[in-house]
Amino acid sequence: MDFTTLEETITSRLLSIGYTVKEGDAFALGFVFEKCSTTIIHFCNVSLVPTDLEKVLVDFVCAEFLRAKKSTGQLSEIEIDAIVKAIDTGDTKTEFAVGNVSADEKFYLLLNKLSFDPTSPDLLYHRKIVW
Repeated sequence: MDFTTLEETITSRLLSIGYTVKEGDAFALGFVFEKCSTTIIHFCNVSLVPTDLEKVLVDFVCAEFLRAKKSTGQLSEIEIDAIVKAIDTGDTKTEFAVGNVSADEKFYLLLNKLSFDPTSPDLLYHRKIVW
């Protein structure tokens, strides 16, 4: 699969997180997509990202893209308090609305949930041994 196949899904996912893709983001998104695809391909020892991992790839791309935007000072419009109160992933629940957690801490917790996780059952299911 290539970037044009998942571009709309990535754009929609970023919008659901609170980031509107701008015209100048195309190169960066394409670059991050290739980097994330390669990471999954190498981890799973396959030649293409399996179709079952599209959602994992989309979240991974969004996390890496937003992390790069934040680290370069280009990300200021996401209001994380209004978007994320809790994230449920399987039997794990992360709540952000409790305690004294800063907006930056909430943002990075969200990115960590979306990022590449080598212990993810989805990734491990597709992992192949190379002889």
